[in-house]
Amino acid sequence: MPPIDPRLKEACELKNKLVHWLKESNQEYRKIKLGILYKSMENSNLEAFQSVKKTFQRWKKEVVHSFMYLFNNGYIEGVNNIIKVLKCNSFGIKSFERMKKKILWQQKVKKSFKVKRDDAIAAIFRHQI
Repeated sequence: MPPIDPRLKEACELKNKLVHWLKESNQEYRKIKLGILYKSMENSNLEAFQSVKKTFQRWKKEVVHSFMYLFNNGYIEGVNNIIKVLKCNSFGIKSFERMKKKILWQQKVKKSFKVKRDDAIAAIFRHQI
């Protein structure tokens, strides 16, 4: 077996430290380990991890808050994406009201489908038990 490149080994170790840090759930522990993680990245000669360190430092408040609060803006981003796709697929609709109704209708259909799907899943589990 050929020897492992030291840069690859270092990158793997830093990646594992980062993954370990991300999986920890205690907020105080995260803040302490973040400083240790910064030191590890600082001592690294790998350019990619220098960039990661700078990004983490620039967004430190937001990164720490993402672990403190259990909600995010994923749902709104999904709705925005659906609207963009509808706009793209509906090229040529000149009426704002028609476009608005189409977006609202699509959201209603999506919501009713989710309710029906959840009811079907619940029914399957009721019959299996």
